[in-house]
Formats: sequence, C-alpha cells, structure tokens
Amino acid sequence: MQRRFFLEQVGWGLSTILVPSILGCTRAKPKSKKLLVLGGTVFLGPAIVNAGIKAGFDITLFNRGISNPYLFPNVRLIKGDRTIGQKAYKDLINEDWDFVIDVWPEESYMVDDATNALKSYCKHYTFISSIAVYDHFQTVGLDENSKVFEPRSDKSKWEYYEEKVHAERLVRKRFPDSHTILRPGPIKGWRDSEMDLAYWLTRIKKGGKVLAPGNGNDPIQFIDVTDVGNFAIKCIARGLKGTYNTTGPRQKLIWKHFLEQCRNHYNPNAELVWVDETFLRQKGVQSMRDLPLWAPLSEDPGFMQISNAKAVAHGLEFTNIHKTFNDTMEWVEQTFKNKSENVDLFTNAISFEAEKEILNEYILFKKGQ
Repeated sequence: MQRRFFLEQVGWGLSTILVPSILGCTRAKPKSKKLLVLGGTVFLGPAIVNAGIKAGFDITLFNRGISNPYLFPNVRLIKGDRTIGQKAYKDLINEDWDFVIDVWPEESYMVDDATNALKSYCKHYTFISSIAVYDHFQTVGLDENSKVFEPRSDKSKWEYYEEKVHAERLVRKRFPDSHTILRPGPIKGWRDSEMDLAYWLTRIKKGGKVLAPGNGNDPIQFIDVTDVGNFAIKCIARGLKGTYNTTGPRQKLIWKHFLEQCRNHYNPNAELVWVDETFLRQKGVQSMRDLPLWAPLSEDPGFMQISNAKAVAHGLEFTNIHKTFNDTMEWVEQTFKNKSENVDLFTNAISFEAEKEILNEYILFKKGQ
C-alpha cells in the first residue's frame, strides 16, 4: 500500500500540395497537427510540451492559468477549471483536435468529464497513468498485461491507484481504438519536487559516513522526466496505441551501483556504510519513508523491477543518469536559493542526526560480533 502512496506523490507523413510558381513547383509547408495538453505547467507537463514544440506540433494548453502561468508565453492557453465538470470544456469543443494528452489528474471524474466532452472532437487520447494500478508488487517483471487492482464498489473510499485504474478504463471505453496509456514509475529530473532522489544526491555531497540500506543488491527504478515526455510525443507522432510501462533505466540498476554513481559524480570521499536490513527494522527505520526510493526485495520484489520491454521496443530512450542527477540538483538549488540555509528540505527522510546515531550503533554492533 505504501508503494502506491509513494507513486501518488511521485512525424506524421502528410500529403503535399503542389502549386505553380515562376520557378516551377514548390512544396507547401505541411500543416502542424493540433495537440491539446490538459495541464502542462508543473512537472511532467512541461516535458511533454517541450517535446511537442520540438516535434512541430501546434500546441494548446488547457488549465486554470495558476501554476507557472508564464512558463510557455508563446503557447496558446485556454483557461478552464476541470473541477467544475463538463462545462469546463465548453471552449474546447468549438474546434477539432488531432491529439489530446491528459497529464496526471489524480481523480478519475476529471477524466470522465474530459473524455465524454471531447470524444467527438478528438482523434486520439493519451492518458498518463501509473504503475500504481497493478494489483500487487510481489511478482518481478510486471508488464502491461499483468493484473491491475480492482477498485472497491464504494467510490468515496477510493485511493489514488483506484482512481487511476478507473480512469484508464474510461479512456479505453471512450476511445477504444485511438488511445495511448503510459504507466510511469518514479519520475525524476528537472522540476521534480519530491526530494527523494535529491535526498541521496545531497547526502552524498555532504560527505562523511552515509547510511546505505541493506546489502546493495536491492533494485531501484526511476526515469528522467524528459524521457517520458519524449515518449509521449513519439507515441502520437508514430501512431503508437495501447498501454506502455515507462520505467527506467534501460537495464537493471541495483542500489550498490546507484550510490556508487552518486558518489563518483558528487563526492568520491563519501563513505558508504551498508547497514543490514534487519538492523534497520529493529531501529524503526522504514523503507521509502525514512530512506527514499528504497524498496527492498524482502518487501515488494517487483516494485522496482517493472518491465519496460514493450516501450523500449517501440522507441523509449533514456537520458544519461548523470544528467538526471545534475538536472535534479540544479532544480533544487534554484528552487531553494532564496531560502534559509537551515531550511529542512528533507522532512520526509531520516534526519542527519538520526542517521548518525544509527550508524554509530551499527558500527559498534559489528565490532561486537
């Protein structure tokens, strides 16, 4: 259950027209495809918009105009509040859209309203879902055909993952032959506000003895936000339909190699102290809550081993991990540059003082064996 809560917080070929000129025949410029992005100004949304701009789409944003309203000054904005129901879309049904990309609404009624309002005005609907929809994470290599969680009959009690499951079903119902659903896991990089990857990067930069969880063999998955954005645009540009797990990296990454890369990138003098999982439990240290992104094999072996084979086969590409490190830290530093040096950026992780105490106790414990 805790894994799902973490995830909550977490070219078209166109025919040419020939016209006469005194120089002979010239090729008319193809008309850009119209892309409507619902949202688009927080985290994943900007990555999708940037990728769409580079690909030459004619983009319109639909949002309240509150979050980062000046992020895309040259992109058309239609203001609307999705929380008020189908009437929010009245200004969108005056024209037809080639594509709609629905970026991460947490409540399925918004998807219900959007798909119902736009089903006659949109040729293709893309929805950003989540790996949280899977029924459980005890199986390694969950793929797009794996069983998803069945939402409870009482909608008032639905959690994030139940909303996502229902939203996926609404998209398939309203756009049965013209939909794409992406299921990311943890997304990191530029504009990431979660501070989980940033915790480890900052902790390594601080140096000294660093509490490293377990024995280093637990897997870890995260993907750069630009990779999800690029793949979302690639799907509509290439006509890729269906469901895709968009997790990273390309190949299996374990904690030993992850933290070694962090160390080599930021502070080779930092000392990684691998603390036994049982010892951590005895001290009340919890995975994910106290040690961000750590999901040990003993708890959920499949959570950080989701299969991305289908997406990779269809063109999902991956940013170099060190660029993701840099983008994450640059965003943190930019976001908090005017804050007090004493501000606690990591209230959702173990404190430096508690980490130090556990490390000292563990070192004494090992000496006594």
